[in-house]
Amino acid sequence: MADKIGVVELEGVILDSSVIVPQLKKFGDDDSIKAIILKVNSPGGGVAASEEIYREVKRLRDEKHKRIVASISTVGASGAYYVSSATNKIYADNGSVVGSIGVIAEWVNYGDLLRWAKLKPEVLKVGALKDTGDPSRDMTPAERAYLQSLIDNMYGQFVQAVADGRHAKPDDIKAIADGRVWTGQESSSDAPDRSNRRFPDGGGRNCEVGRD
Repeated sequence: MADKIGVVELEGVILDSSVIVPQLKKFGDDDSIKAIILKVNSPGGGVAASEEIYREVKRLRDEKHKRIVASISTVGASGAYYVSSATNKIYADNGSVVGSIGVIAEWVNYGDLLRWAKLKPEVLKVGALKDTGDPSRDMTPAERAYLQSLIDNMYGQFVQAVADGRHAKPDDIKAIADGRVWTGQESSSDAPDRSNRRFPDGGGRNCEVGRD
């Protein structure tokens, strides 16, 4: 049987891993599949779903010793970069948007609007932090500290994952992990693969050639 290359698409906002992870496992268990291309066009998404896909990509690379590369088209940011960092190599166009190593949580406080409309929310709860993030009121200092601790923890996991995926030190990743994005051209010198060189692959795309 001829050798084959498997292609898995990571497209759009990452909310669930139940489709992509089984595809990766299937290709990983197929001896006729000698390499996998992860086609990425995603701004990121949920932390848990991104982590689950990352773990499977890294398992294929490190345990199954299956060659897997990420091919980023328009965007491969945040959770999508999280996943891509576990591949052997990352490919991107000069104009691709990559990176965005960081965590964000945001919502709108519409308490003033409710008061203007003479509406008053009623909350019954058990547990002081159960309604943390209630958009009808300001957060307390304790609630803000609590949510920030969650975000800090997720950020630490993100940095460690990228460091593990790119064979780098966490402190080196943290130095540039401030939420910024890079173009594909900039990422050859500024991103976590900054020691890599780039070359045209014959199809108008640039390829990062780096550590396996």
